Amino acid sequence: MDKTALRKILYDRIVELDKCKMTAAMNIRQTAQSIGLAVFAFLLRCFLWIVNILWYIIREIVCGVFRMVINVMVFIIFLIAIFGFLLWLLTL
Repeated sequence: MDKTALRKILYDRIVELDKCKMTAAMNIRQTAQSIGLAVFAFLLRCFLWIVNILWYIIREIVCGVFRMVINVMVFIIFLIAIFGFLLWLLTL
């Protein structure tokens, strides 16, 4: 066996080992990407869940304030109507 054939065998073996290392590195990188994407999706889902809870609380507060304002306005109109009715009765 001459030197060039031995060099070619060794070179082919080194290239094959490098390919294995590259494949393992690609697999680790792909796994890390998948884990990172899963963690990001989980954190995004948690963030949206918290925003949804806060939005519900704020919406209930605003609706409660509007409900209170409408109730106060109806109560004032009711008092004016009652006092108007009493004055009308007293003037008969």
